[in-house]
Amino acid sequence: MTRRIRLLLVDDHALFRKGIARLLASRADMEVVGEAADGEEAMAQALATKPDVVVMDIYISTDTVRNHIRSVLEKLNLRNRLEAAAYAARIGLIDAGHPGENRGVR
Repeated sequence: MTRRIRLLLVDDHALFRKGIARLLASRADMEVVGEAADGEEAMAQALATKPDVVVMDIYISTDTVRNHIRSVLEKLNLRNRLEAAAYAARIGLIDAGHPGENRGVR
C-alpha cells in the first residue's frame, strides 16, 4: 500500500473545513490528521500531528502565511526551503529520483 499524505486543514470557517475533510475522506491516498480554526491552533496541531501538508486559508489571521511557515521551519530547526526539501526527502515525503525523472511526492 502507498503511504498516505497526511493533511492539516486550517480555515476559520468550520463548515468549509468539514466539507473539505469530507471530500478528502474518500481519497485512499490522503488522510486528514487535524483541523484548526486559527494560526495558533494550526501551530499546535502541526506540532502534535506532524502533517505532510498544511492546507491553510491565507486570510485566516493577522499573521501572514509567511510568518506561519517561518515559525514551522524554526520549530523544525530548518533555515530555508532547501533544508526543508532535504528534510522532506530524509523522512520519505518526497523522492528526488534522478535528473529528468518526475517522481515528486510519494
